Amino acid sequence: MVYKTIKKRLVADSGETEYDYTEPIKSQRPCDKKIPPNMIQHNKEHDCNKEHQCQVKCPECGSFCTNKFNHTDLHTTSQHRNKDHVYIISTQATDESKIIQDNKVRSYKVGDVFSGEHCADSCKRRGRSHFHLIECPGKEKCFENNLGKMVARHCTERYYPHLTQSYDKVLCGSFFRLFNWAPPVQDPNFMLCNAYCPHSSHSSSSYVFCTKSAWHTESLSIADHTWPSSCKHEAVFLGLDIAFVIDTTGSMGSYIPAAVSSIERIINSNKIRFTNMGVNDSSIRFAVVEYKDHSDNPVTSHINFTNSTNAIKFLKEKNASGGNDTPEAVFDGLRVACNFSWKTEHEKVLFLILDSPPHGKRYVSSGDDYPNGCPCCTDTGTPSPKTEEDIFYKLNNLKVNFKLVPLNSSLNKTVDEFKKEIKLFQSLDLTSAADLQMKLNDIVANILDSKENYGAVKRSI
Repeated sequence: MVYKTIKKRLVADSGETEYDYTEPIKSQRPCDKKIPPNMIQHNKEHDCNKEHQCQVKCPECGSFCTNKFNHTDLHTTSQHRNKDHVYIISTQATDESKIIQDNKVRSYKVGDVFSGEHCADSCKRRGRSHFHLIECPGKEKCFENNLGKMVARHCTERYYPHLTQSYDKVLCGSFFRLFNWAPPVQDPNFMLCNAYCPHSSHSSSSYVFCTKSAWHTESLSIADHTWPSSCKHEAVFLGLDIAFVIDTTGSMGSYIPAAVSSIERIINSNKIRFTNMGVNDSSIRFAVVEYKDHSDNPVTSHINFTNSTNAIKFLKEKNASGGNDTPEAVFDGLRVACNFSWKTEHEKVLFLILDSPPHGKRYVSSGDDYPNGCPCCTDTGTPSPKTEEDIFYKLNNLKVNFKLVPLNSSLNKTVDEFKKEIKLFQSLDLTSAADLQMKLNDIVANILDSKENYGAVKRSI
């Protein structure tokens, strides 16, 4: 097959565009055998004295493979050409596709024929993560089922102008290999994620892309993507872990529902902000420890980091009861919190809500059944972190923003002692249980303000 390049004009609503059109020209080499004297034909098969080429066509542009006939490797061609049978489709009947040609933006409507690009040009323009649509063969033959979700996805949407046709999306390299063809552009990046970091330090002409495979996630959260070593920004907000350690003995009845309201307010009042920062629900996690005293059974119960719905459900199932002497099992609750699954990359906040001090003469001068300190800190069966010092060390090592919420003046000594031990310490003054949700939400807002907000990751197509 021989090709020649001619000039054509592509007409669309946005105007006319001249483009190069590669036109196939059929060619047949004459037989090289000579006809014997006094004969009108030779008596053997024709011989063009040339090896024949493969007759398989590119699934996109229809160019013939230029390998030898009956070759065993992937089909290739030295001349990909215009995609004559390509037209614009969309899930919306009135959509327009804007394509840059000759440094001009051209608009095309659904159904417009578009032969202005060669295979290679089209793939280069679409870049990382781009896919090709192919008619779905249906049911068990669906390409998603046969190739796997990492390279093929069944389309649940319908495309104009062929609303009755069902399609599958197949990533570029896998699409061509379905037909035993090598991709027109040998770029392994086409099979990688097209999410790029939007940080202002990166050049607008040189994106820094996620290094994972193309369809590893649909999330726009920075935390859900993997970035090269050149893309590290310490001020990035990647998520938030909030733990509540709350005294649920008899005097704390009004503060359990107040903690529920606090979680609801944190989520609801920051919902738009979280979205703008590219933070999804899985990046905002809550954990709760309720503790009572050593005369109660159990002394503590908890739920590890989870979503707001599960944390609220856990709190609503609790009631204020128990307790004996004035101090309570504060360090039992903190020990449980230390062993939660805190994420290294997340901001961390712990709210300790209490109206009674911990055990020990360090915190209370009288009315304590355990003046030498919380018995869990000396019990040989206590898990790590065991002692008060161990617990303080673990909190500091985790870099937890520790917010102590003392509900009366009997906790002044506790505030002073905790302040000596915990690096990221703050004491919050409340006037009532209703004041809790506002204070806690302000704390979260301040943490978000301290981080550079440059939005969700963006995608190149």
